[in-house]
Formats: sequence, structure tokens, C-alpha cells
Amino acid sequence: MKRQTFLLLIGLIGLLSAHAQTEIGADYRYNFGRSFSQHAIGGSLENFSGRNSWTVGISYNFSKIHPPALGLHAGYRYSFSPGTSGNFLLGFNTSISFEKSGGANATRITPSLEAGYHHTFNNFGKGAFVTPTLGAGYSFRPGGGNEREADDEALFNVRVMTGYRF
Repeated sequence: MKRQTFLLLIGLIGLLSAHAQTEIGADYRYNFGRSFSQHAIGGSLENFSGRNSWTVGISYNFSKIHPPALGLHAGYRYSFSPGTSGNFLLGFNTSISFEKSGGANATRITPSLEAGYHHTFNNFGKGAFVTPTLGAGYSFRPGGGNEREADDEALFNVRVMTGYRF
């Protein structure tokens, strides 16, 4: 399963690299809810085609409540009001975390909607960028069972991505 996920991620990166504009960056995300709090740091690759962009990435998730985990994320964004150096965006993102809980492997899926601002420092040319976003989503473990359902909950997230645009 992990090998298939890795090959899928490599394929998505290759597919996304075919577009005209590409951004590579560092990513920080903080997810929080009623009883949920998680930080994630990692890297992302984002590609733009007009007002549409696709992103994929890998992260390391850590928390006081949940065990550390390796995570993958993918998403889509649509940009509004193109300005000379930035624009507002709306999109969705799905994160998948591979945790070890109680000695057993567990998967956590977190789909979310996000809104933010994409700022480039060189009028959408080559150069640095920063993208802060706010989002809302739902975190759950697939499968059944009462202990899994008790771990499911709505959450909010804050994300900042910064890097370089090619």
C-alpha cells in the first residue's frame, strides 16, 4: 500500500511538472479542533495553468495528542482577481497521515476547504512567493469501530507555504 501511494505521488509530480509555471516550497500547517491539535511541516510542489493550480506534497505530522506520522497531501486551487503581485484563492486539500496508534498502523484522512492569498514578489515571474490560507475540514480514520468514530471531528487549519516560483 505504501509503495502504491509513493508511486502515485511520483506520477502526480511528473504530471504536474508538465505545466508552464511551477512552485516548490516549504509548508507549515496547524490543524485544530475540539480535541484535536496537530502541526505538520513539509514540502510542496504546485503548478499553475491560468487561474487553476494543483498541489502535491509530503509532510511530517506531530502532536501532543496523536503519534508522529508521515503524511501526503494533494489539492486544487482557483485564483480570483489577478493583481500585479498576488491574488485571492479558494480551494480544497486532502491530507492522508500514516500513523502508528497503539502498536497498530492507522490512516487518518483530512479533507478541507481553504481560502487565502497568493503573493509573489516578482509580479508572477520567477522569484519568491508566500501563500497564507485558512481552512475548515473534517478529520477521520477510515473503517469502523467506536474508537475510530470517537477520534473523528471537524477542525480548522492555518497553513503557510513559502518558496520559489520557476
